[in-house]
Amino acid sequence: MSAEPTRIRRVEPSDEASLNAWFEVLNRALEFGEEDPLPPLEEMRGLLAGEEPGLHALGLVSEEDGTAVGALLVECDESGSDTIE
Repeated sequence: MSAEPTRIRRVEPSDEASLNAWFEVLNRALEFGEEDPLPPLEEMRGLLAGEEPGLHALGLVSEEDGTAVGALLVECDESGSDTIE
């Protein structure tokens, strides 16, 4: 059992450690489903940084005792279409 409560926080594209941990957990989770593989890390960084015109994305990572144990990606485009992984 964790000594600290689970912490959920936003992934900042400039925070290398957080971004890498989030990407690794998200990638591992999608390996077990029938989802398409994730784009490369640098492409995901650009997505979270808002570099895709007309597309907004939010990455969240959950941590227990400083270790990433969960990841969430929310994407929404200007048409109102959204994706949650």
